[in-house]
Amino acid sequence: MLESKQNNRWLANSIIYSDVTRLMLVIGVDLLKSLRIALLQLHPGATPKESLEIGAEGCRRAQKLGADICLLPEIWSHGYRFFDPGMPESLEEWRQSSMPWECDYVRGFCELAKELGIAIGFSFLEASERGPRNTFALADMQGEIALKYAKVHVCLHGLERNCAPGGDFYVATLQTRSGPVTVGAMICYDREFPEAARILALKGAELVLVPNACHFDDHRLCQMKTRAFENKIVLAMTNYPSSAGHGNGRSVGISAVAFSNADSRATDDNKQSQYRDTLLVEGGPDEGILTFDVDLQELRTYRENAIWGGRHRRPDTYKILTENIVEAEPDPHSLIN
Repeated sequence: MLESKQNNRWLANSIIYSDVTRLMLVIGVDLLKSLRIALLQLHPGATPKESLEIGAEGCRRAQKLGADICLLPEIWSHGYRFFDPGMPESLEEWRQSSMPWECDYVRGFCELAKELGIAIGFSFLEASERGPRNTFALADMQGEIALKYAKVHVCLHGLERNCAPGGDFYVATLQTRSGPVTVGAMICYDREFPEAARILALKGAELVLVPNACHFDDHRLCQMKTRAFENKIVLAMTNYPSSAGHGNGRSVGISAVAFSNADSRATDDNKQSQYRDTLLVEGGPDEGILTFDVDLQELRTYRENAIWGGRHRRPDTYKILTENIVEAEPDPHSLIN
């Protein structure tokens, strides 16, 4: 294996796989027990075309790191940029900048995924009949769209309120070099609602990809760790670096496996399994490509045997969760977010 050059702003202190080792990753049985996910915490371009080019370079570098799945931040096509509310004409310009599924941007990432033999999760401002949508797409290693998702919990307290919300959460089976994995998606604010992750988990998601664009602090990290823990799902979140102005880095990979079974033959009901830290990787504020590995066999054994998730739910007592109870709107001058 070759160490990366320290002056490379994206790959410092990382490992690049040689062509021979890359071939072993593709054909070797023992080396494919783990799924490698790359978080592309990068600065976007000024246009969708530039963002595609930057994202493509990042994906190529991540592929050399052995990545199976690459994930870019929220509305990567536009760098999570909206419009100037003081200029009415800029709102219409922003709306007109939304893109259909049949466009060079989407096509470019699909072709890249096929070329590199990896999956790529990317987001864009989608043109829809109801207006622009904050949309995520997952291209598989055949260059086909495996998963489409539009953000359900649109941020109504900001300019994002001009986006039309999605109407459901979806999962899909993604074929990888390590075999199939069931994948779902949340986008930024979605992860702050426990219902989003729970629905995806109940639909069978093993891995949830989360493109993000916000200041990510310790409270939100605790939220994410809780979502993974209570639903037995792996979470991968990519945020913008501080230089982009719509995030502060801290992209994270979080495992579902919170405990190891110390002794499966134990008869003591109070015997606790061995604690494990679920935070697998956390980025700093600067640009970078972070990777973490998921042992699918270990994940599935844990999901089958751990007591959390959907196993002991009592949905007959949760009826209030489906009632349309809305809190009063906050004072716009005292808004806390």
